[in-house]
Amino acid sequence: MVKHHTREETEKFERDVIARWPLLAAIIFMVVGTMMKNTQTKHLMHIVSQPFWLVNLVLVAAFCFYVYAMAPHSKTTNSLKDAASKGIVAMVIGLMSEAGISVGPFWVIFTLAFFLDGWGGGGEP
Repeated sequence: MVKHHTREETEKFERDVIARWPLLAAIIFMVVGTMMKNTQTKHLMHIVSQPFWLVNLVLVAAFCFYVYAMAPHSKTTNSLKDAASKGIVAMVIGLMSEAGISVGPFWVIFTLAFFLDGWGGGGEP
């Protein structure tokens, strides 16, 4: 059974997430920075500098901007926000995998689960 959140619960969650992003970003960058070797960095830079990848990144960024900043509030928008957040995490984990970082995905998921309690969306309480 899917739990539907009220508008107030959604707004409180969004304020909490925004307040925690700087710490979350710092932890992610520290984990990635300490685990990456020079060859991994070069390989990752090669991937993200490809025109196809850059075009898709711009499309993802534009879609996320629309969903988070411009879309009207509705149940569908909440589902889109949840899906976009999880999609971004999947992209980060995919890049870590491509760069050969095997432990990084654990720390990303652990950090999200710890700092963004309730991030999983609708589920049983």
